[in-house]
Order: sequence, then structure tokens, then C-alpha cells
Amino acid sequence: MWETIRGLVASGVTVLLTTQYLEEADQLADRIAVIDHGTIVAQGTPAELKASIGGSSLHVGLDAESSTDEIDRALRITADVVGEAAVHSSGAGEITVSLQQAGEAASVLVALREASIDVASIKVAEPSLDDVFLTITGDTASTDRPAQPQTTEGVPA
Repeated sequence: MWETIRGLVASGVTVLLTTQYLEEADQLADRIAVIDHGTIVAQGTPAELKASIGGSSLHVGLDAESSTDEIDRALRITADVVGEAAVHSSGAGEITVSLQQAGEAASVLVALREASIDVASIKVAEPSLDDVFLTITGDTASTDRPAQPQTTEGVPA
């Protein structure tokens, strides 16, 4: 079915699709309208909507044996490099910080290495459409209310 929809859009046909599956919308839609309680609260391309809530985030997993002092130093170093407060996930040994540019991730890792702080894992993640929906509506998708996001493929802006 999705290949048929992609084929129709590629041939110039406008397709209006409603879905609650945001990953599906991200893959199929040229434009998305987020509807909350019957009102369009945001619209744009998937990339525009993701960018509207901020850039990527860096997740740094510290060595399991990191001391509280090391975690505090890592938080300070990360915040100094990026210019934003970093957050420590209690018990997980993970530090998370928002990035304005992807190159900041390498700078954080270099600074942590120079401070002799062991890094066990790293991940740079861009916001998902689920993150967009939750940020814009301030609510989780609930089954007791009608339509969530609607996608429109091939519809001119």
C-alpha cells in the first residue's frame, strides 16, 4: 500500500493521509499538519517541524565506575563547551545536552578526554516527530481523543 502511495505522489497526485504513526508520517509525508483537539497547531515538512523544537542532542555514557566528582566535572565541561546546561540521568551514568551544531559533539568528547574522564558510549540524536508532537501539544497521544497528526503528501505549501 505504501509503495502505491509513494508512486501516486511521485506521479504528481496529491494524497491526504491521516495517521497516528509518526514514524510512518516521517517516512511518507512531504508536509505534516499536527492537530490537537481539532485545531492545527503546527505544520511544515518533517525537517522543519523537528528543527522547530531544537537541534540534535548528545548523549554521553560515562564509565560505570565514574565517581560523583567525575560526573560533576563532566557536566561542567560539557556545559562549558556547548554553552548550555547538561543533564545527568540519575543512575544511568548518562549526560545529555542539546547541540546547536553537530561539530560540538566532537569538541565535548575531546574536552572530556583531556580531563581524563572515561566515556563508555556516545550517541547524537535528532528529535523525532514524537518529540515534536509532545513538545507542541504538551500531551501524549491518547486513544480517547480523535485524530492526532495528519500528513499531506504532495500538497503545495
